[in-house]
Amino acid sequence: MKKYIFLILWSTVVLLTGCNNGDEGLLDNDSDFQEPVYQLIITATDDYLPIGFTMQMQVEALRSDNTVIEIRDTSTLKWSSSDESVAVVNEFGVITAKGEGPVTITATGMYKDETYSDTAYILITNSEINTIIVTPDNANIPAGFSQQFKAVATFTDGTKNIDITNNKNLTWSVSEGSQFVEIDENGRAVAISTGSGTITATGKFSAKIIVTNVTISINTVTIIELIVTPKDAAISAGLSVQFKAEVIFSDDSTPLNVTEDRHITWSVTKGKEFAKIDKKGHVTGIRTGDAIITATGEFYNDTTIRNVNLHVNDAEVTGLVVTPTDGVVLVKSTLQFNAKATYSDGSSSTDVTESSDVTWSVSAGSSFVEIDDNGLATSFEEGNATITATGNINGRVVDDSVSLDIFPRLLAPIIPAARDKIIEPSELFSSIGLMIQVRGWQPALKANDEIEVHVYTDGCGSAGSACTPVDDFVFCTFDGSSDTTQSTVNACMSVEETSPLANKKETAIHFYYIINGDPNIASEITDTLLETI
Repeated sequence: MKKYIFLILWSTVVLLTGCNNGDEGLLDNDSDFQEPVYQLIITATDDYLPIGFTMQMQVEALRSDNTVIEIRDTSTLKWSSSDESVAVVNEFGVITAKGEGPVTITATGMYKDETYSDTAYILITNSEINTIIVTPDNANIPAGFSQQFKAVATFTDGTKNIDITNNKNLTWSVSEGSQFVEIDENGRAVAISTGSGTITATGKFSAKIIVTNVTISINTVTIIELIVTPKDAAISAGLSVQFKAEVIFSDDSTPLNVTEDRHITWSVTKGKEFAKIDKKGHVTGIRTGDAIITATGEFYNDTTIRNVNLHVNDAEVTGLVVTPTDGVVLVKSTLQFNAKATYSDGSSSTDVTESSDVTWSVSAGSSFVEIDDNGLATSFEEGNATITATGNINGRVVDDSVSLDIFPRLLAPIIPAARDKIIEPSELFSSIGLMIQVRGWQPALKANDEIEVHVYTDGCGSAGSACTPVDDFVFCTFDGSSDTTQSTVNACMSVEETSPLANKKETAIHFYYIINGDPNIASEITDTLLETI
């Protein structure tokens, strides 16, 4: 995540005027420099970097009209390191950490015979990798489509996790099922045919080798529809907006995001003078007018075209609004934040969550949570954090901050077997993603006993009689070996965020169990046997 480092301790902005060392202007050829440059700003994406890792420096120029532009071609600058035994920097501003200690990285550029320079302070640590986390850990995609995997390194000293998806020391491979799926060096897997496979990420850092495996399943389905959102977007000139393409399948599975998939081609089919779009669906307004954005999908030898509208206006961005304003998440869970830009003319706001003009950061509580470039927060420990979105839009800097509370996961609810147990909404929320346990009485649960699980809403009669279940019943088998009067089944039923139960926040839920299909056991219900969680 990008952070401006203006404190003297971390980064010093130096402006040298009237100096000409004989070099040709390094910035003169950049067409963005319509106004005289006032100062140069380089930014480290993080304040520290472990030995063996790399980091791309980011460069911007502050112009005399107080607007800020990004210098995309960093090779036009001269880069140097204060101590190359600690870190080296190449001609493109990529730092490689070599030894422990502090280091200062300097970038120098010329514009109109003036020399501009800036420095950034970075601490190189000897943090040792603990684990490599790969997500998703159980992917399911149709044949012919792709899935981007992400690898994150955690460290033994508890320092901030680092995305190593594209790190040169990480190797992606298909360790099983290579006839069904293949994966490239950047972690993008392509499904070849129906089957399953194992994706392996192997990290070699110093003398340590860490291997993480995840699974992927490939199925054959029919595409029902291609959906592009937003259907009608409005942005101010110079602002950008991210369009998203999803496909709906015949098996009613979760829609698949194909925004950056090789099957999708993005284009501006009308109003090219008003907007431009890249291959990832990222649109930038050029000047006031209307345009049509087109997504063309080539799926299974069939072409599908979807058009959406874009209006570019001359309204100024006045602020950002981040939601949710008071986020709540469990430890080791994710929460999506969204940002919208508001305008001076009071027109409808624009979703800029994934815009390159917006930077997401954890401004407080970074030891509890991290957030990616698209506003997705991942929690690690119990605590409180502040999430900030900062927009640099048409040279105007706007931001908004919201709070995030991270709560611990509670123990899974323990339900008496063949009994009706009420779970309050708060208990249900706290057990999302955890296994519900079943405890047996008279007769006690025995190994290989089959447990039939029914779920009902509040207001049902005893044992859920005459009620309609809100979730299909499921079978599971007692995996224990004890036949004592209080046996416990672990890993019986999982309440996930996608379950109908997860939406029942306003009413209690009844869990009802039948052992080995015997309804007589189920009739033995007394209040005294209801377990208090």
